[in-house]
Amino acid sequence: MPSQKIYKLWGQPFPSYTIDFSNGWHLIGAAYEENTLEEESIKVVFQYIDGSYQQAFTFLPGFGYWIKIGE
Repeated sequence: MPSQKIYKLWGQPFPSYTIDFSNGWHLIGAAYEENTLEEESIKVVFQYIDGSYQQAFTFLPGFGYWIKIGE
């Protein structure tokens, strides 16, 4: 992207969403509320902050996260 831009999205929020992930890395986001990481299969979570990746322990709304799923 050549520059920063704000996009407005609208619509009806959905109360929940469930998806099964295979083993490996996945990029996900948090939508409406803070969530803690309680799933045993999530091995590590990273978020990009201030120019570097840092380990995350909660999902905050409006951010994207790399999660690693293992057995």
